[in-house]
Amino acid sequence: MYRSNIYPKMILLVSFLVLAFNSVFAQPAMELKLQLLDADKWGVYVRPIGVTPGPLTITGTAQVTVVMPKDFGWSGLQSISGTWAANATVNGPTENPTAKYVSFGLTTDFPHIDYIAGDETLLFTFLRTDPCPD
Repeated sequence: MYRSNIYPKMILLVSFLVLAFNSVFAQPAMELKLQLLDADKWGVYVRPIGVTPGPLTITGTAQVTVVMPKDFGWSGLQSISGTWAANATVNGPTENPTAKYVSFGLTTDFPHIDYIAGDETLLFTFLRTDPCPD
């Protein structure tokens, strides 16, 4: 269930590269979703589209950028699948002065990201620390 009307909308901009031992040249599509898990916790999910990942599928590199309201406060990044780090924040860029862009980068595929065709896998969560801005 998506609760986009409860809190300000955040957008995922995604750059995701998946390498598979059994098909290195395949370019699978990855769908990402930002979901409110409870009143103070957001989760980022991935789901493969149009491919059937095998047990040897590994993630070589990934970056997820969440566009948030400029005054949105967050903390408590928790890696669930893979190890993630917040590696860049841009506050109020000229093309979107009321927003900030927070980029999360994959540092390693441990714990292993298990891709299941048609199913979502939770990558990481983060908490909001302030009331959501209007």
